[in-house]
Amino acid sequence: MKKEISKKFYKLFPLLLFCLLAISSVSQAQNNVIEKEFSINANEILAVQHAYGKLTIKKATGKQVKAKITYDISGKSDADVQRLMKKIQLNEKSTGGTKTIAALPAISMYRKTTFSSEITFEDGDAVKGITKMEIGFELWVPDGIELALNNKYEDIEIEPRSGKVSVELFEADLLAEGLTGELDLSLKYGTATLGSLKSLTAALFESTLNLDSATKLQMDSKYSKHFIKQLNDPKIVSFEGKFTIDKINGTLELNDKYSTLTIDQLAAADFMLFETKMNLKKVDQLVANTKYGKFEIGTAGSLLFETSFEDDIEVGTVGDFRSEDSKYGDFDIKTLNGMIHLSQDFESDLSVISVGSNWKGLDISGKYIDISVGIPASVKYQLDFNADYGKLKFPKNSFNNLNFSDKNDKLQAKGMMQGASSTSALVKISGYEINAKL
Repeated sequence: MKKEISKKFYKLFPLLLFCLLAISSVSQAQNNVIEKEFSINANEILAVQHAYGKLTIKKATGKQVKAKITYDISGKSDADVQRLMKKIQLNEKSTGGTKTIAALPAISMYRKTTFSSEITFEDGDAVKGITKMEIGFELWVPDGIELALNNKYEDIEIEPRSGKVSVELFEADLLAEGLTGELDLSLKYGTATLGSLKSLTAALFESTLNLDSATKLQMDSKYSKHFIKQLNDPKIVSFEGKFTIDKINGTLELNDKYSTLTIDQLAAADFMLFETKMNLKKVDQLVANTKYGKFEIGTAGSLLFETSFEDDIEVGTVGDFRSEDSKYGDFDIKTLNGMIHLSQDFESDLSVISVGSNWKGLDISGKYIDISVGIPASVKYQLDFNADYGKLKFPKNSFNNLNFSDKNDKLQAKGMMQGASSTSALVKISGYEINAKL
């Protein structure tokens, strides 16, 4: 029995020895706090360069800036841990109207493996075998001081304040719901949660934006998601994004490719689009140049498509619908209250289920167009149809003094319905191979 226990012990001894050596090779965690106060001029910019720990901005009660660093360092070698700890300081430098503070000197390389990290600083010094490095940074800053914040891999939180703030953030989140001034944001692989801003300039990459409102917005976004309550006159360049917006006052200037947008209420729009999916519940005025787009529009005042190529456009109710240069389009309208104008159209389909009692008519010219317009018998109109190889189905017996001719592959029909006048809606259609049903 004793021999069996001895044999088992000798078998387990190398494993026990390895574990003891591994434990002894890891330095105990070093927890430390550094605090400092310093003055700042009202017109100075306070810049914070940080990484590897959360950065929190709080409002100071006085005119001084207070900084606090809390860090937790572990490593395989106590010597490397101590060398790294000596690097952690509240370094302060003032140049050209900017006061810069940082917890660490500039890092030129950060290499992380499964079990540890190697850090090389720009001065050439390096530490190895760092198993844990967390550096929390808290700043109490007087309200109104302009801030320039930079962080990597950890979040930035800004407590309620006004003034100008710029943020550069990588693989982390920004929480600043109480920020009310001007924000310049550069965000990659993170989420920004913001409240109501005076101004927002944003560059987003594979990120998420949650925003209550911005009086002014200018944004360049790629592969990002956006959830916004209200904007005024925004200017957006986007690529493969998703937008959900409650309300836009003024004009939305949008240059987009491959995005999906849902907007509940839009005052005006100026669009340059490519393969964009657009869901607009209500829009007053829209001007667009678009290719391969899909539009679902609930209610619209006026829609102008300056150029349209292979677009699928569905509209619930619209005042005026105009397309100046369209090809291969599919236009479906439930209710038309104003005028439809299609010029230089090529191979499009137009369907209008019904027109309102005060509609203004149709003005359509082009080639290979299919037209279907539902006109109630109570609505009287004037007709002027002229097309080579055309087809026309309409209530012929309801017209007085109709001039109708179908000769030599040319169809012409001109007249006025019984009960119509010179001020009634005018249906004017001309072109080549046009098939119309009225």
